[in-house]
Amino acid sequence: MKRHLILFFTLCLMTSITSCSIIEKKKIEKSALGYLDAINKDDFAEAYKYSDNDTKKLIDILEEVYKSSNPDTVERTINNVNISILNVEVTSDSTANVEYRAHQDNVLIDDNVLTMKKVGNQWLVHQTKESCTSALLHDGAE
Repeated sequence: MKRHLILFFTLCLMTSITSCSIIEKKKIEKSALGYLDAINKDDFAEAYKYSDNDTKKLIDILEEVYKSSNPDTVERTINNVNISILNVEVTSDSTANVEYRAHQDNVLIDDNVLTMKKVGNQWLVHQTKESCTSALLHDGAE
């Protein structure tokens, strides 16, 4: 009887840990997709919601460039971009990597990784100038 109880509690614990992991990965994926969709639609205010402070600084720069290149354009261009999450890897209690692929009209336009940080109870995109530069150099080397 004792062996059955130990087995039962072990099984319950493993199920609980696995389900928490799945729920956490879904939260990470939802935040990453929200950010990527907002950036693709040039919706900088929406992208802010999914960004940590470092990423917000980059969004400010991106928005300034967007405004200076399209000063008379009020409408946001919505491209036919499809984003798919390939993998979510939780690397610690507060960091994760999200591999994604973006297609526009069935043409691959981006295949990259977003770094996510947990701030409070929310997973946010963490990008820095250095990480963006590194990604650009990596893309150019292929």
